[in-house]
Amino acid sequence: MKQENVFENMKLNKSEIVKRRVGEIRLFVVYKVVSQIHRTRLILVF
Repeated sequence: MKQENVFENMKLNKSEIVKRRVGEIRLFVVYKVVSQIHRTRLILVF
């Protein structure tokens, strides 16, 4: 019984880790895109 619970917890943790990883990657991509847009805007302004 305990073994099964541990396995379930591991599965849950893995999905949580994946979700967090995806969220971080998404944030990073958004940040990159925004910084690129700002950079080009600055270049256009000057």
